[in-house]
Amino acid sequence: MMKVKDMQKIVERLYKELSWWESGDYDCVGIRFEDKDREVGEICENSRNNIVREDERDFPIYGTEEYFQLEEMDGVSTWDLTPETNKWLWNNPEADVQDEYIGKHAYIIVGDKTGWEQLNGLIDEGELLIKDGKVAYKIY
Repeated sequence: MMKVKDMQKIVERLYKELSWWESGDYDCVGIRFEDKDREVGEICENSRNNIVREDERDFPIYGTEEYFQLEEMDGVSTWDLTPETNKWLWNNPEADVQDEYIGKHAYIIVGDKTGWEQLNGLIDEGELLIKDGKVAYKIY
């Protein structure tokens, strides 16, 4: 069992290691929670846009016909790990990560370009769309 505060320490260390703004090589560093089991180095497929949803969790199951009818975005959807924007991630430091976040896995995704929806404002607050996003680390 991993607590949110433990994951926060890992994520903050990885951000400093990977982000160009700190000491790393990447312009974009985000965290993605999902059920899909990915490998480090894997390039993520583009996410889908469900802009008409009332709740961000109201999303069709991956692989279903309903999912593939959604508009394909120009990158993989992550939560921005820039320190000024990710404070909400750590609201419940004593909670178990499996209870706090949706998905069986958490990944650090990196890349050098944002997708076009990022520029056009079609993403959620705190979301970072990474074009050709690559799995840098699997947290769990």
